[in-house]
Amino acid sequence: MKSFTCMYLALVAFPTLATVDARRVVEPPAKSEVPPCGTGESCLALARKYAAGEGVPRRWSIARVLFGQACDLGSSDGCVFGGLVESLGIGGKQELDQAIQHFEKACGLGVAKLCTSLAQIDELYQRFGAARERYERGCELKDGTACSLLARGFQEGRFGAQDPVQANKMFAQACDLSDAGGCVSLGYNIEIGYGASIDLVKANALYDRACGLGGRLGCHDLAISYRDGKGFRVDREQARTWFQKACDMGYGASCFDLGNMLRPGSGVEDDDRKANEHFTRACELRAGEGCTTLGISYNSGYGVPQNHARANELFERGCELGDGYGCTDLGSSYANGRAVKPDRLRANQLHERGCLLNSVLACDNLSAVYENGLGLPRDLAQANALLEKSCRLGGAAACSRLGLRYQDGELGAPKDQSRSSSFLAKACDLGDGGACATIGFNTANGRGVKRDLVRASALYRKSCDLSYGIGCRNLALAYEAGEGVSRDTVKTNELYERACVLEDGGACTNLANRYAVGTGVSADVVKAFRLYQKACELKDPLGCKLLPVFTEDFAQGAKEGCIMRDGNGCNALGLAYLHGIGVTEDIDKARQALEKSCRAGDRSGCRNLALVYRGELGGPANWDGAIAVYDKECGRGDGYSCNELGYLYETSRGVRADRARANDLYDQGCKLGDAMACNNLASYLEASDWPRAETLWSKGCDLGSGGGCNHLGEKYAAEAAWTRANSRFGKACELGVAKGCEHLAESYMHGNGLGVDETKADMLRQKACQLREKRDCHSVH
Repeated sequence: MKSFTCMYLALVAFPTLATVDARRVVEPPAKSEVPPCGTGESCLALARKYAAGEGVPRRWSIARVLFGQACDLGSSDGCVFGGLVESLGIGGKQELDQAIQHFEKACGLGVAKLCTSLAQIDELYQRFGAARERYERGCELKDGTACSLLARGFQEGRFGAQDPVQANKMFAQACDLSDAGGCVSLGYNIEIGYGASIDLVKANALYDRACGLGGRLGCHDLAISYRDGKGFRVDREQARTWFQKACDMGYGASCFDLGNMLRPGSGVEDDDRKANEHFTRACELRAGEGCTTLGISYNSGYGVPQNHARANELFERGCELGDGYGCTDLGSSYANGRAVKPDRLRANQLHERGCLLNSVLACDNLSAVYENGLGLPRDLAQANALLEKSCRLGGAAACSRLGLRYQDGELGAPKDQSRSSSFLAKACDLGDGGACATIGFNTANGRGVKRDLVRASALYRKSCDLSYGIGCRNLALAYEAGEGVSRDTVKTNELYERACVLEDGGACTNLANRYAVGTGVSADVVKAFRLYQKACELKDPLGCKLLPVFTEDFAQGAKEGCIMRDGNGCNALGLAYLHGIGVTEDIDKARQALEKSCRAGDRSGCRNLALVYRGELGGPANWDGAIAVYDKECGRGDGYSCNELGYLYETSRGVRADRARANDLYDQGCKLGDAMACNNLASYLEASDWPRAETLWSKGCDLGSGGGCNHLGEKYAAEAAWTRANSRFGKACELGVAKGCEHLAESYMHGNGLGVDETKADMLRQKACQLREKRDCHSVH
C-alpha cells in the first residue's frame, strides 16, 4: 500500500515526472563523486544537471543524493524530486518511507498540491484528523481543491458532526480560488437552502462562474435553471445553449438533456433525428441513459429505421454503464423474444439488476415475476417488497397496487386500511388518477375514513384532471346530485362527455340518457343513439340493455308523431331512417319524412333536409332544393341557414359564385347568433380590416366556436400578447379544440404569460390527445 501511496502522490502532484526515462543505478555513488553544494538552490541545480546530463555525465544516483541534500537545505522542489526518484526506485533502491517523508516535507515547505494529495491518501486510510490538517494546510496555501475537499468533509461529517455553515464557508473560499467544483457545490447548497438561505439568483451566479472556470457541471446546472425557471424566467433557448456547452465539454448528462428537450417520439422526424444525435454523443461519453434512450429510438423507429437488434445492443451498453432502465428494457427483450431467443432466466436477472439500479419499471417487472411465478418460485411477500421499493422510488402504479392490496387484503397483503390509505395517497400525489378516484370514493362513502363529500369531489376532480374516466364520471355524479359541490347541469354534461371520451362506458350511458330527453342539453337522438352504441361497445351492461329499448321506442314514437303531422316527429322519423335507429336505413324514406317536417315548420327538419338535398347524407344532390330551404329558413331568422347559404355562394355550389352576396349572408347569420357565420366573415376581412375581423372572431368565440377562439389566440400569440392569447386558448380547449389545449400546454411549458407548470402542461396534452380520440394517450409526455 505504501507503493500505491507514493505512486499516487508522484503522479497526482507532478505527473510529467513519472515519465522520466532513466537508467537505474542501484549502487549509491562514492562520497567523493558527489560535488559539494551549500544551499538548497545550488544543490537542486546540480541535481538537475546530473539528471539531464548537462555538462556532466548523466548519473541518476548522484542526482538522487543531491535532490535529498536540496530538500534538507529547504528546497521544496528538492523534496518533491527526491521523493519521486525514491518512490520509483530511480538511481537507487526503492525507498518508500523516505519518499513519503520527503513529500510531507514538501507540503510543509508550501507545495499545496502535495498537501492535498497527502490528505486524500489519509482519507483513503480513514485518518480523518490528519486529512483535515493537510487540507487546511493546502487551503492556506491557496489550493482551491484543498478548500473544496475540506468543505466536503465538513458537509458529510467526516471531520466530526456535519457542519453545513462551515462547509459553505470553505466552498466559498475554494470558489474564490477559482475551483469550479467549489462554486458548483456552494451554488447547489444555496439553491436548496442547505446551511444558507435560499437564493436562486446567487446560486445561478455561482453556476455561471463555475462554467466560466471550465466546470461542466456548472454549465449543466445553469442550463437546468433556465429550463425549469429557477431564478430565471423559463428560457429553453438559453437552456439549450448551456446544455450544449456542457455537452461540448464532455458532460454526457447534458447531451442527454439536449436530446430530451426535443421531445423524442413526438412524431416530428427532424426533431427525432437531432435528438438521436445528442443521445449518441451522451452514450459515447458513458452516460448510460443516453444509450438506453437511443435504444428506445431504434426499438420504436423514432428518427431511425426500426432495428430491435441494435436497440438491444444499446440497452446492454446502458445497463453496463449503470442505467437501470437499460437493464429493464433489455430484460423485456429477453422476456418477449425481441431480436433475441426468449430467455426468462436472463430476463429476470436483468430486471433484478435494473431494480438494484433504482429503475421503477424493473422493480415492477420483477414484482410481477414473483407474483406469477415466472421463472422463479411464486413469492407474494417478495413481490410486495419490490412494489414497496418501486413506490419509494416514485412509482405511482406500484403505490396504487399496494393500496388496493391492503384495502382488500389480497395477494399476500393483510387487510390494513391505514396502510392502504397511505399508499393510495402517495399514488395520487404521484399522478395516478385511479388512486385519486379510489380515495375519493372511500371518502364519499366513509370507507375507512371520515365521510367528507367536499374532499371527495376535490379528489374526483384531480382524478379527472389526470385523465381517469371514472374520476370524471364520479365528479359528474357529484354535480348532478349536488354532493360536495353545487348542482350544475352544464358541468355534469361536460364531465360525462369527457369521461366517455376516456372510454368509461357508464359515463357514455349516462350522457346518452341526457341527450335522449334533453337534460341540460338540446335533445339529440342521433347523439344519444351513438352514445348508447359506444357504451355497449365498452361493455357497459346498462348501455347494452338500453340500446335496443331506445331504438325501438324512438322509431315507434317517431312514426306515430309523423302520422299526426307533428314536424318534430317527422324530423325524428327522418333521422331514424338516415341512421338506422330502430328501422332499416332508407334515404328516400328519410327525405320524405324530412320534407313533411320542414313543411310543418320544424327548423331542425329543414336543416336536415337541406343536408339530404346537398347529397351529404347519401343519395343524389339537389342543389336547387338545398338553396330554396336555406333561403326560406334564413328569411325566418335562422342564422345557421344564412351561413350555409353564404358558403354555397362563396364556393359556387349550386349557384354562381358571388362574394358580396356570401358576405351579406355571413353578416346576417352572425347577427342572428351563428358562430360559424362570424368566423367566415372574419376570415375574409382579416387581411383588409383587422379591427372588424378581430371583433367578429371574438364574437364567434363567445358564441361557442372553439376554432374561432383558437385562431384568435394564435393571432395574439404572434404578437406576444400572452394574457389574451392564453385566455382564448383556454376557452378553445374547454370547447373541445385539441389545438387550443396544445397551445395552452406550450404556454405552461415555456412560461408564456403563465407560471411554468409542467404538470398542467402534461394534463393539457393528455386532453388534446383524447380530443383526437387516440387510444394511447398514456404515452404522451
